[in-house]
Amino acid sequence: MKKLIPILLIVIGVLFLLTPFLLEQIIKNCSKSIMDEEIPREILKANNNNHKKEGPIIWESNGY
Repeated sequence: MKKLIPILLIVIGVLFLLTPFLLEQIIKNCSKSIMDEEIPREILKANNNNHKKEGPIIWESNGY
């Protein structure tokens, strides 16, 4: 039991240190898979036409 606690603490520490790197890799992988998907030309055209009809999005400030 005495040897188990330090080993668990080391494992938790290593995972804690690797978390930012692992999250970055997961995000890169997910964004790459999204970018690799082919969007049909018709959908892109329809989205572009909808944007032209509606005009640009204007953000209103609440004065804060």
